[in-house]
Amino acid sequence: MKKLLSSRAFLALLVALAFAPAARAAQLGDPAAPLKIKTWIKGSPVEVNNGKGIYVVEFWATWCPPCRTTIPHLTELQTKFKKQGVTFIGVTDEDEDVVKPFVEKMGDKMDYAVACDDSRATFTGYLQAYEQRSIPYAFIVAKSGAVIWHGSPMSGLEEALGQIVAGKYDLAALKRAHRFAANLTDYQELARDSDERAPAKARQLLDDAGKDPDLLCQLAIGIVADLRNRKRDFALAQKAIAAAEAATPKPTHKILHAKAVVLFESGHPADAIRTEKSAIAACDDDKTKAFYERVVKFFEERQAD
Repeated sequence: MKKLLSSRAFLALLVALAFAPAARAAQLGDPAAPLKIKTWIKGSPVEVNNGKGIYVVEFWATWCPPCRTTIPHLTELQTKFKKQGVTFIGVTDEDEDVVKPFVEKMGDKMDYAVACDDSRATFTGYLQAYEQRSIPYAFIVAKSGAVIWHGSPMSGLEEALGQIVAGKYDLAALKRAHRFAANLTDYQELARDSDERAPAKARQLLDDAGKDPDLLCQLAIGIVADLRNRKRDFALAQKAIAAAEAATPKPTHKILHAKAVVLFESGHPADAIRTEKSAIAACDDDKTKAFYERVVKFFEERQAD
């Protein structure tokens, strides 16, 4: 009997592979909405579409535990990228009398601009426009005044900023990843309903992924980790992994990780554990290694059940 990943493990896997969010009403490359601020708690007023710098607009709240965890990280990034013309702004929809004492207590740990939204107008221009409902959440606004990245401030923000200031940021590739993720979501919905259009959509996804290992891995995990689909297409997932392996001189840690997930969900836990350990050996990022180690532990625990 095949064992299933828990919903918590599934979400963690999505984060680990840096899945791009599905296409939104607003798209990457669109002009950034102006900041409509009621009160600037810390720092001087900022206009993000002034063509003078790069801005990170992050949405948070004092009552949000993950937001509190993110604050020191944002301060570190502000320090790291300040000389490259990057300005961080934390926006909350709470009242000044709640936010001000919190910011004062944080002191240097929250060393970037902080502002209170004006009747949630800024939330509407960013979170609602991109159909995001959770915080913390961040947007990068380029010198051109366009939104060129959005996501969790703890996943991908630092990498994106590094590429932007170095002039190596590939917006076209990210747009492609967003479109692919949106099509994958469409496929998942069709497959759950056993819609006759699902196989054709799956073949199209495989064609769209081409020889891009990251998209092929995303497709494979998107198929097998969708626990709401009672007829998961394991053959297609394995085909995607095979294509990813063929596209690289040797399997990367991301490919090995995706392959391990497919193996586990296909009912081969011993092979999955061995493959995930290979992913750990091939990875040189400590945070990713730690995640893979947790996956191995999860596989081992489920194998013993």
